[in-house]
Amino acid sequence: MDAPLDGPVVTGGTTSVDASLQDMRSHAGRIDRSGDEVRRIVRAVTDLGVALPPTSLAMSPATGAAVTSHLAMLVLGRHGLTGLAVRLEVLARGLRLTAGAYEHADQVARATLERVQIPVGVAITVAVVAREAGQAAAGTALAQPTSVDTAMGELKDRFVDGLGTSVYANPDLTNLAVSGARRYVPGEEFEQEIAFLLMTGRALGAFDHHRTLTVRSLPPRADTPVRDLSGLMKAQKEVLSTPAETDRGTRVRAQRVLGPDGVHRWIVSVPGTQDWSPLSPANPSDLGSNLAALAGKSNPLYPAIAESLELAMRQAGVRPGSEPVMLAGHSQGGLVATRLAADSAFRRRFNVTSVVTAGAPTGRIAVPRDISVLSLEHRQDVVPRLDARNAVDRSNVVRVVLDDSPAPGRQGSVASAHHPLTYARSAQAHLDPDAPLDPQLRQWYSNHDDFLNGTAATSYESLIRRPP
Repeated sequence: MDAPLDGPVVTGGTTSVDASLQDMRSHAGRIDRSGDEVRRIVRAVTDLGVALPPTSLAMSPATGAAVTSHLAMLVLGRHGLTGLAVRLEVLARGLRLTAGAYEHADQVARATLERVQIPVGVAITVAVVAREAGQAAAGTALAQPTSVDTAMGELKDRFVDGLGTSVYANPDLTNLAVSGARRYVPGEEFEQEIAFLLMTGRALGAFDHHRTLTVRSLPPRADTPVRDLSGLMKAQKEVLSTPAETDRGTRVRAQRVLGPDGVHRWIVSVPGTQDWSPLSPANPSDLGSNLAALAGKSNPLYPAIAESLELAMRQAGVRPGSEPVMLAGHSQGGLVATRLAADSAFRRRFNVTSVVTAGAPTGRIAVPRDISVLSLEHRQDVVPRLDARNAVDRSNVVRVVLDDSPAPGRQGSVASAHHPLTYARSAQAHLDPDAPLDPQLRQWYSNHDDFLNGTAATSYESLIRRPP
């Protein structure tokens, strides 16, 4: 069994290699500009020397010679401006070369590590699956089932339960399995493979994406402002439809918060998967939308969510795009929220400034650097690894890995580790803004203080449904 974490593991953001490279190249740019400014001064001083009046030189040759000598020393001397400009440009070029070498070395190191991890990941995954299959078969035999159907059902249940227990107790197996998966599904081909699966399903009558989704606004209501990451996760649970409500559609919440600075902001909660049927159910947060989001293909949910948010803003008397927006989502909701933040058309329509996800496989999505991304993951949650991608290294993406926090008196499982309320409990236990935190998390709370310390809030909800 893997040892528990001492606390949240925070990576990316300002500690990422990407951020270091940006800093080096940014410093190089500033030094280069300083060199250009020095050269401009050199030209001005040279022009000054050339412009000395001949009559003055003739009337006072000693003074003229002294001035000319001083100007020449200033421009061409050992410690002169021309030498300074050259040194600055050499330093800037050296910084850029260093950044390039650093980047290349990091890529080589990652590739080397993956070459080691791939065979290990394949071997361990095969061994674990074989062990659980053997134990399931032995347990089924001891149970002495009365028929073949009963035996197969018993075997399946034992195998699934055993495999889930192994993965939960040894979460690092998931990362090794992801590395092993790259041997069979290379990173650059992942989205094409998912797209092929989606296309095949559509050819067989599943995953319908032609019907335009309907959007129905619900009456707005006064609400309690979200205060922290735990509150954001609880909101994810609140927008999930109950089994009895699933056919009504998927619920999207846009909460308008009045910040302490007097400016209104929006927190948009996008729910996770609510119907796993491939046959295009009424609720569009379904398997087909999941696959489309993973594959990076068009998804009818995207324009419907945009319409939902625009309706909410118009209900509030706000021009779309005039107030900052935070997109938040769990599982498929986080995947969809990140796709929206990466979509230039959506960003032209709305002022997206940040994204918060939990249990979402978003590592393949490049969000613009001016949008903050905070990604929460449980070590025991396999869903964030479904994109067969290890942790990303970007300056605007902060990844927080937590140990699962099961409900009191309950044993944790792979399924419970993925639940939004489990993320809410983990955030409450480990990411409380009033507790000591990693500097990047402290900075995140500081940057989003106006979203999370609102003095009042109104929630605008919409039901998005696929028509018959």
